[in-house]
Formats: sequence, C-alpha cells, structure tokens
Amino acid sequence: MKNKVLFLLDKNNSWSHKFIESHIKNLKDKFKSQHIFFLSKSAPKKKKYDITFFMNLSHKVNLQQYSNLGLKLLVHESDLPKGKGFSPIQWQILKNKKKITFCLIKAEDKLDSGAIILRDNLYLNGDELNDEIREKQFGLQMSLIENFLLSYPKYNMKKQTGTSSIFRKRDLRDSKININENIKNQFNLLRIVDNERWPAYFSFKKNFYKLKIYKLMPEEIGKLKIMNIKKNNKNKKINLKRK
Repeated sequence: MKNKVLFLLDKNNSWSHKFIESHIKNLKDKFKSQHIFFLSKSAPKKKKYDITFFMNLSHKVNLQQYSNLGLKLLVHESDLPKGKGFSPIQWQILKNKKKITFCLIKAEDKLDSGAIILRDNLYLNGDELNDEIREKQFGLQMSLIENFLLSYPKYNMKKQTGTSSIFRKRDLRDSKININENIKNQFNLLRIVDNERWPAYFSFKKNFYKLKIYKLMPEEIGKLKIMNIKKNNKNKKINLKRK
C-alpha cells in the first residue's frame, strides 16, 4: 500500500508556493510506486495521512488536534538547538554566515524542539539576493525530504543536545537602512529584504522612502560596460589634446 504524504503550506507565507509544484512533480515521478502526494494550505481535520511535512509555517499548529496527520515533520534552517524560532536564515546572513545547517526534525508542540532525523548544509556565495536565497533554501529543504522518503519507513532520530537559542520574529522595522552607514556595511540586510512584502526603507527629513534591490540583467551589464569604454576613450582623447 502506498504512503499518503501531505505537504502543508502556509497561505500567509507564500514565498515557497511558486517552487512547490515542480518539486512535487519530481517526487511523484520518483516515488510513484511508494508514495501518493498531497498539497494543502490548511490542516485537514479528518482525512488521514501517513506523513505530513509542515512547510515554512509562520504560525504555531496545535499538534494534539491533528492525530490524523501521521508522522509530522519539518525542516528548520539552523544548527539546532541553536537558532530556534523565526527567520533563521535571515538572522544568520546578518551575522555574515555562508554555511547554514538545515535539520529535518520531528514536529513538536514546543518550538523547534523535536528530535533530529537528518542534517545538511546550505552554502551561499554571499552575493545572492532574497529570491535566490529562497530558491536555494527550498531546494535543500526538498533534498532533505527526498532523502527521508528514500529510506522511509527506516529512519533514526537523535535528541537535540547543547545550548539552545531562539531567533525572534522579524517585522518591517528590521528592514530599516541607516543612511549614515555605507551600502557595503548594510549589504547583507539588503540581500534579505523582500522587495514587495518588507522592502528596505529609510527616513529622511520627516519622510519615509522604500528601496528595492535587483541584480542587473546581463544585457544591462553589457550596456554599462560599453558606456564605460566610450567614456574612458573620450577622456583619453581629451587628455591627449591637453598635452
């Protein structure tokens, strides 16, 4: 009998929705003889599942109410028990981290306290902006999930040990830019802002202004290079005339 696997999405935290469909398709092709996959933006109260993956939920779920969801798992993006809580990738990038540990854990009522089943590391270059970070984040989440499904129903769980710490929830105020600081010193903050939901902003002369950051497209970079070459050639000619 095939295992029923549910991916439970957060309708209020929609960044991952654009990635999930293609990944689910890949899982369906790979595990068509072992698992049946389902997507939902709300926790079903009656229909039974064997495994449920809580995908980037921004709110707490009362697990006691959902015994029908089977084995309940989630991926948390920190080296647990350090970095429990909210926006762990963003907080770590602000600390200049380029290697970020992901843990597939059993979901528990106590925040991010479940036993660890699998670990893996995300490696960042340090130049990725929010959309690129999110894409890499979701890719590694699904890699951990796929590895778990490959071995299921065999898996090991290890209790979390060590000193615990918790990241607080970020809000729009955390996207404020200090106009008296240079851009280089605030680049990590610019990398993690969401241009639409929580853009970078600054205040000046009693007004507030928002900033949006994008990488230039290759054709735009090409135009800039051509313009710089023309400018340099023009300056060379002017200098030759002066001599």
